Amino acid sequence: MCLDTVYKEIKVKEGIGWKEFGYIDNGWAESLFQGGCLRVGKWIRDKNTTPIRVKNDSDYPAGFHLYKENSGEWHRRCVQFRDVGATGQQFNEDIIVAREIRVMTKKESKAEERR
Repeated sequence: MCLDTVYKEIKVKEGIGWKEFGYIDNGWAESLFQGGCLRVGKWIRDKNTTPIRVKNDSDYPAGFHLYKENSGEWHRRCVQFRDVGATGQQFNEDIIVAREIRVMTKKESKAEERR
C-alpha cells in the first residue's frame, strides 16, 4: 500500500490505528500487505529506510501503513503506533505511516472497538 496523497502537516505522533491481517493465532499476526508475521503484544520497528515515491514524484518515509479508522472491511485489528513519518490518503481513507507498531491483543482490540 502506498499513499496517493501525502498531507503536508503531521498532526499525530502516536496513538491507535488499524491494520489488516490475514490471521492472528498463537501470538502471531500475519500482515496482509506489509511486515510478514508480527508478534502480538510486542513493539516492532520497520527496518526499511528507503523512502516511498508517490505518484506526484514526492517521497515520504517508509513505515507501517495504518488506517486511521476501522471501516469494518477485511480483518482489521487495532495497533498502537508511534514515530509517525507521514500521513495521507489511499483509496479515499486516511492513512498513518508509522515506524513502530504494536499489534494489540484480542482483549485490548475488543476494548478499543467499544470506545
